[in-house]
Amino acid sequence: MAGLETARAPFFLWVHYMDPHGPYTAKGWGPLGKLRAERLWRKATRRPEEISGPEHDELWAGYRQRIASLDEHLGALFAEFTRRGLWENSLVFVTADHGDEFGEHGGYTHTHKLYDELIHVPLVVRVPGAAPRRVEEVVELVQVVPTVLGEAGASLPEELAGDRLELRQAEAPTGSGGASLSEAELIPNYIGCLREKNWKLIGEERAGREELYELGADPGERRNVIAAHPQVADRLREKWFERRRGGVRAARAQKLSAADEALVEARLRDLGYL
Repeated sequence: MAGLETARAPFFLWVHYMDPHGPYTAKGWGPLGKLRAERLWRKATRRPEEISGPEHDELWAGYRQRIASLDEHLGALFAEFTRRGLWENSLVFVTADHGDEFGEHGGYTHTHKLYDELIHVPLVVRVPGAAPRRVEEVVELVQVVPTVLGEAGASLPEELAGDRLELRQAEAPTGSGGASLSEAELIPNYIGCLREKNWKLIGEERAGREELYELGADPGERRNVIAAHPQVADRLREKWFERRRGGVRAARAQKLSAADEALVEARLRDLGYL
């Protein structure tokens, strides 16, 4: 952060924490503790059916310790912003790309599933001058980028302009139509879901299977009620397919230059994905 307090123009700072990610080790653990945590995490991801009750509790406790560690790091970061006189005018987003499963649907970590323990992630926004409030409506992470650009006064491409979160409105900020689209593609299998506040449709291409959950009555997604509510499934499916068609059209309209491709590859390598 050196030099930020003297910056002459608005700045964008990306901070990528890995604390809640497995293996779940905690600050102060020695080599043996870290080795045990890694072995237990590998076992949970590869042979989840063999995880005992005490092992499950150990995994869960480790995960919560990692979250507590992240909370400490965020507190230190925000305190440093305040010390440098930057906090008052900073727009801050805290979010995650996914959650982790702890046996809710037969597995651990983040596998090829789209249940809420994996996709219902925090989205905490600090808006300068705005009063705190909680938004109950469904929003999407794809709305973060156009929101940040809009708040910075940048011009938005036409396909992004409608997706901003209206952060200063009293009503729920939405550009998603009150629904979120989540997708995971592990070639050759595609799985996706369309989630509203009270309903969620999951479809898996290879298995030819669909699941419908009434989230208000079944937040743990235990009872597939697609046979009892075919009209709800039809409505969500049509909304889902329309969103996919729109995404394909937008993707086809965008072409990255060779320099952009190289930049994306470099960033993925910096994050450890390549």
